Amino acid sequence: MVAKNSGLSSALANILGFVVPFVIFIIVTPILVKYLGSERYGLLLALGSMVILLGSLDLGFVTGSVHTLSRLLEHRRLTEAVCLLQEVATIFVILAAFVFASITFFSENLINFFSILDFYSSTQAHEIVYLIAGLAFIAVLSLPLLILFQARQVFHQMVMVQVFVSMVTWLGAAFLVWYALGGLIEILCWQLVVQIIRIFVLLRLNQVLLPEMRWCPNVKAKHIQQIFSFSSYAFINQLSALAVFHLDRFFLVALSGPASVSYYVVSVTIANKFLALANAIVQFVFPRISSLSVGEHKQEVVRLYLVSRRYVFLLLLPCFVPLYMYAGDILNIWLGESFAQEATQTMKLLTIAYMFALTSVVPSQVFNGMGNTKVGAYFAMFGLLVNVILCYLLIPEYGAVGAAIAALVSMFQALLYMYYLERILGIASLSSDNYFLLKVIGACVLQLIVALMTGEIYWALTLVSSWLVFYIYWVVLGFMSHQDKALLKRLLNGGVRAGY
Repeated sequence: MVAKNSGLSSALANILGFVVPFVIFIIVTPILVKYLGSERYGLLLALGSMVILLGSLDLGFVTGSVHTLSRLLEHRRLTEAVCLLQEVATIFVILAAFVFASITFFSENLINFFSILDFYSSTQAHEIVYLIAGLAFIAVLSLPLLILFQARQVFHQMVMVQVFVSMVTWLGAAFLVWYALGGLIEILCWQLVVQIIRIFVLLRLNQVLLPEMRWCPNVKAKHIQQIFSFSSYAFINQLSALAVFHLDRFFLVALSGPASVSYYVVSVTIANKFLALANAIVQFVFPRISSLSVGEHKQEVVRLYLVSRRYVFLLLLPCFVPLYMYAGDILNIWLGESFAQEATQTMKLLTIAYMFALTSVVPSQVFNGMGNTKVGAYFAMFGLLVNVILCYLLIPEYGAVGAAIAALVSMFQALLYMYYLERILGIASLSSDNYFLLKVIGACVLQLIVALMTGEIYWALTLVSSWLVFYIYWVVLGFMSHQDKALLKRLLNGGVRAGY
């Protein structure tokens, strides 16, 4: 039997992986905006989005492989586990080479699309594209190296690597521009060096997790055929979600210019950090449910879903109302008055959008763990279609604000996604959870009232007080359950050894 980390331990490890990069983002962004300028910084972000999008074209094999590998490891079928990883790695080497070749082949098109010649010479523009091709190649190549961490449910090691890479990458970028040692090209070179080192670190950690593993080509495709049907829908789901998050940046570059990308991405990154934190908290849910049979362990699946949803909402929903109310003040102090004037409305709209998106985080993990990726794929495709249509219609007229409106409307489908899962699990019949969402909404409304009543006070003090009032309301009205108290006690005592 493979030992598992507790859900709480995994969640805390992943929260660390959120907090450190977020702090780095807060520190580094003003430096990059100041020394690169809004337009070049926007270009860096748009090119980074392309790397992330292309580096995530895993055809769903990562999700499908985690689903299959967790079961193989659960039953100690190590030889089959090694074969599966070898087959997946072979596919990703080919896919990485294809991505690299595609970017270099279409280099002229990319240079024109991103308007790189507006800021750099032809030679420099081609260097930028080749560096992006290298980064995308490494990103795809590293994907199979993350499968074993998720299947083993040892997220802390993966998180520590991600935290260190993020810290070194962006602090290095800030150092380069701060001391006038380089600009966009030098930043991309630095990112490429860091990502290559990351590959070798992940290889070593994989060997520790599975000593039997040998990274050699395997073209038998025995396991690939087995997981293909699962992976295809998982890929559609994943690609649609990524496209919703990144495609609007490409629309902004093409229809509104690189500067609008800066205003939009800074805003969306702040709002999306809460979604990323939610995913970090509940990342253990997918492999945990994958190891269960939903038919035989339905009550365990329901319990895991309700607990995960409860603490995602209780931890993160209180942050959205203060962020919405004081978006302008935060941006003004952080990035300056001129930037705040351009980005405040965008940030407010995206805060509402990602509050709705939060409702889909736990259902997505549960559906994937149950092996039902088709549902998520349908919902994600619908959201993507709405987003693309609205981006095309709104961005030429409203710029970053238009992209934010498109994101907000496309996120409404997350509520239906959550409702559909709860119908499947029969949660509507569980009286103990019937009014949880109403209680949470009531607490958020009280937050809004407090923020409006105290708006003339120093904004930072009001922000904190409106955040605290959520939990005061929760305790005073007796909504804190025994489970809440037990979890709080464990957090205060540092007890993370036991599971949920």
